[in-house]
Amino acid sequence: MLDGDSELGRGVSGPALLAIGVLATRKVRGRSPSGDRGRGIRTARDAREYLAAGASLVAIGTAALADPRVPERVARELGRG
Repeated sequence: MLDGDSELGRGVSGPALLAIGVLATRKVRGRSPSGDRGRGIRTARDAREYLAAGASLVAIGTAALADPRVPERVARELGRG
């Protein structure tokens, strides 16, 4: 994927890559073991976009550093539907 934050300790994530990441997920889903993961997630809406594009899971990294409550908030909102 395009977000190298967790693997490389650098990169661009979040809103800057959301549209590109979702498009890339659509193109590679099922073709790559790591290509079906949504990254750069900040909101439940972001997560839903990746999941709708075929991601099998989403990861919250950089956003959780800025606000440690983000993962819980996203999970709660996803649980509500």
